[in-house]
Amino acid sequence: MSIDAIVDLNDTFNDYFFKKFTFILEGKIIKEGRLKLFAMKGFNLKFFILDDNNDIKNIELPYPFKFSKCKSGYHFDYRLSAFKLIQNPELIHDLTDKDFVKSRYYDKLLEIKK
Repeated sequence: MSIDAIVDLNDTFNDYFFKKFTFILEGKIIKEGRLKLFAMKGFNLKFFILDDNNDIKNIELPYPFKFSKCKSGYHFDYRLSAFKLIQNPELIHDLTDKDFVKSRYYDKLLEIKK
């Protein structure tokens, strides 16, 4: 599913409360714990997770360019190649310019294992 078909992910993640989630970026675990709350506001996603010490941590993500379900969980694709709406080569160049302020998720694939 690409960004041209925005999906309310509340319906997707509401079924997973108190289930264990692991957020993996470039092969490294960046957060893990049981899902306590999920909120979607505009193009921002916020996951509140309960870690092993019963502390609530959160991870805030931009809405992915492409969202897909896989055997182990979900993929949030932030790679520029997944951003099919961009048809302007000059804009693509600007987005890939080294001086452009980037999110840590920019041009990467985030895996959410459940």
